[in-house]
Amino acid sequence: MFYNLLLVFIIGSILGWFLEIFWRNLKVDKKIDLNPGFLKGPYILSYGFGLVLLYLINFLNINLFLKILFSGIALTLIELAGSLFLKKIFNIKLWDYSNFYLNFKGHICLAYFFIWCILSALFHLNLYKILLSILYYLAHNNITNIFILIFYIIIISDFILKSKKKLIYRNNSKR
Repeated sequence: MFYNLLLVFIIGSILGWFLEIFWRNLKVDKKIDLNPGFLKGPYILSYGFGLVLLYLINFLNINLFLKILFSGIALTLIELAGSLFLKKIFNIKLWDYSNFYLNFKGHICLAYFFIWCILSALFHLNLYKILLSILYYLAHNNITNIFILIFYIIIISDFILKSKKKLIYRNNSKR
């Protein structure tokens, strides 16, 4: 199970990066932003955590509506935690929902809760089975263990380097 969670986190982080690239660059006149997240690599960790939670929620023995509702709440809470963490520790805000109806200090809002519910419904209805197929394939592929190790070394290094850089900049700007 832990092995699958490591893989699900990787898949969610990478797919989340693609989702953000698509979502943030829907406007044709806008220059494409290839770094929509906090880290430099093609991954966004909050999506990794989100997919792990969706994967785990799918194991609950409850009806589909409750799975979707719990998933929407879980994804919204991940978004809130990520936003608060980045604001508190690094004094950055990667998104701002202040102009949205029923928002909480610009960190989360009702509209995105509904978007998370829609994405959760897609996951629980269709994408979960695809994810299981991918996990099955990766579990029986000899190179997967090396990939997992390399991926986690890269994201941990990326996080440490970015954190160090941001904290040094933050401390120097306070002087």
